Amino acid sequence: MKPTQQVAHDLGCKYIYDDWYRINLHADKVKIGDTLIAETLPNDGIIDTSLSPMVKVSKRSMFAFLKHCDLDFKGREVGEIFDEMLEVAKKFIVRLDSMGVYEPIANTVEFNFERGFLDANMAGVRVTLTLKDIAGGCVE
Repeated sequence: MKPTQQVAHDLGCKYIYDDWYRINLHADKVKIGDTLIAETLPNDGIIDTSLSPMVKVSKRSMFAFLKHCDLDFKGREVGEIFDEMLEVAKKFIVRLDSMGVYEPIANTVEFNFERGFLDANMAGVRVTLTLKDIAGGCVE
């Protein structure tokens, strides 16, 4: 199991790993009330060969922390979802960082509030994390 998936499960959240444009296919199947952590396929990355023959990889992926909201949502209701998903995002980042699988995640992580961007009516928080391998792999 991927470390990111393990943390999502430890937090009691549903987890999806797919291309951002395919998240829609999965989001509709998440039960109302469940928290969804969606990890996208990496956007880009870096291959570090400075320790050759050991090679380390860094990947940038987007994570969305989402919950269904009413189609005719009121600002206060969605604001509560934003606050709740921001708490989940903070816990996720801290737990993932404490696993020791990746180099420490940056001390500051920018986030965006999202709503109404999927076919499923969901709201939440989106972050992009760069996950750098601590231990590289030998290529020889």
